[in-house]
Amino acid sequence: MVEDMTVLTVRRWIDAAISVDHPCVLCGAPSRGLCEACAQDLDRVEVATPAGLDQLVVLTGYADVGRELVRQVKLVGRRAPLVPIATALAGAVQTPIDAVVPIPSSRSGLRTRGWEPPAHLAALIARQLPGRPAVRTALVRRDRGTQHGQSRVHRLEGPDLRWQPGSRSIGARVLLVDDVMTTGSTLANAAATLRAHGVSDVRAVVIAAAP
Repeated sequence: MVEDMTVLTVRRWIDAAISVDHPCVLCGAPSRGLCEACAQDLDRVEVATPAGLDQLVVLTGYADVGRELVRQVKLVGRRAPLVPIATALAGAVQTPIDAVVPIPSSRSGLRTRGWEPPAHLAALIARQLPGRPAVRTALVRRDRGTQHGQSRVHRLEGPDLRWQPGSRSIGARVLLVDDVMTTGSTLANAAATLRAHGVSDVRAVVIAAAP
């Protein structure tokens, strides 16, 4: 089941932001990282839940305003919107969580950006979930390339996500965090790896998803 953010939920972003010193990353208006007008322009999207997931929460479609929001965060490095985004996504998770696991970035992506948006978002989400579950780097990415710009066949296969050597049990209920979902193969591969290591309930949240 896919759950979308309503306009009322989006408004919670603005109220939950830590600082008022950040202009809107989309239009530059005084705000807390994302102004109300731009937040209301985010598109609703209907996408299929990837195999292996018990719940998928999608904030917006990966087009127009949603695509630009992701670009500002992921490529430009504007982190301010992640605070209200985390509030909206955490509020949509309706079951207790034992651990929050970010999807690891590719080596080339990490080298280019110098930081990992999913890991940063995962930390913010974990602080707002009941019990403040730990953020665990339980997955390791073996391939070097990014999904961006690859053929659809390659993207349908998804990245090679394996259990982090030396990782201990992370509990039965895990929340995966990623920035963008296109084919869903990344989340499906991650869920399969987690379930192979004792996780029985796998949920995921993403900022944007391609329709």
